[in-house]
Amino acid sequence: MPLFRATVVTDPAELDRVYRLRHRIYIEEMGLLPADHPFCVDGRLIDPYDHYSHQIALWRDDRVVGTARVTVGRDGPLEIEECCALAPVGLDRARVAEVTRFMVDRPWRCPEATARILYAALHAMLAGGAHGVVGAGKLGSLGRYYRQIGLRCVDPTPFEYPVVPGARYQLLAADLGRPRSLRRLAWRTYAALGHGLCCLFPGLSNRLYRRGLSAGSRARVKPEALAEPVLRAAPAEG
Repeated sequence: MPLFRATVVTDPAELDRVYRLRHRIYIEEMGLLPADHPFCVDGRLIDPYDHYSHQIALWRDDRVVGTARVTVGRDGPLEIEECCALAPVGLDRARVAEVTRFMVDRPWRCPEATARILYAALHAMLAGGAHGVVGAGKLGSLGRYYRQIGLRCVDPTPFEYPVVPGARYQLLAADLGRPRSLRRLAWRTYAALGHGLCCLFPGLSNRLYRRGLSAGSRARVKPEALAEPVLRAAPAEG
């Protein structure tokens, strides 16, 4: 039986659990923002992007043990646009999505948990009309992993996030293809196979993942793990 399930949540009570998990991991455990930051509200971590983004909850029985957020450009600004331009991506920014606030509670971190969230995120992107995905690749970590799932560096110019001192990033992207295109079909097939491998054979997938990392010293671009938190001031609504 699967240990986890991942769903897009809209119910206020379920969203509250997502925001509280964020606060516990990012603020209480990692200390990325002070407890009196404007985004911290009564034990919840909420910012203006949340109002038009898709929130994914990872469930273990009736507990929320992980989450991610999917934002599509046609619904509003993307968080990454605060730090770099998206022109090198070569896609209509309204049709570009990003995944942020990706985290799993420490006791439950495993290949199946990651796979469930990423698979749900892909479906949320496509349902939201996205034709591509962008991300921030942190120099010096997990580059091999990101190349394995299809992202590539589209702009090597480093940029920084204000609340991650000393860290530098590069713009990553992947073209997901238009609806009913061969590229879209290939992405769906690839994602389904990867999802199935991680969920049905977690031990094998973990060994392949670690082997990929150990072989990654030759990689020139080393993007971040999506689960690494990135927080910064969001633009005012409107």
